[in-house]
Amino acid sequence: MELAIETSGLTKRYGSLTAVNKLDLRVDRNTIHGFLGPNGAGKTTTIKVLVGLLKPDEGTVKVLGQEVRGDRPDVRLKMGYMPELPKFPKHLKGWELLDIYGKMYGMTEPERKDQIPKLLQMVGLKGREETLLESIVKGCNNV
Repeated sequence: MELAIETSGLTKRYGSLTAVNKLDLRVDRNTIHGFLGPNGAGKTTTIKVLVGLLKPDEGTVKVLGQEVRGDRPDVRLKMGYMPELPKFPKHLKGWELLDIYGKMYGMTEPERKDQIPKLLQMVGLKGREETLLESIVKGCNNV
């Protein structure tokens, strides 16, 4: 059976802290698995490496048969990731964050310029393109 996820010796460090230590993992396609463990066990770090948000310090990572090392929009387009509590950089404006996400997913500049206004309107932020994210509170219609 083909593998959805394969890691070999995956290691990720934050300074002197080793968050993931030589993880060998094989997950078959078309199966469902969960990461269980206490806080600080490396679950979120592992997922962030799998989706390409973090680079491993050692080891290899393959998702859907393709090596993930650095920015791989072609691989990322085939998976989804929803963090428990998404955190947005407060120093950015809404359109800037959408532009970054568009780049991450391989959209061209003309595609981003076309889609960003539509998305801002969809979420009720039309006319607030220059508002910093720090002043937009989740769940409120503050102006």
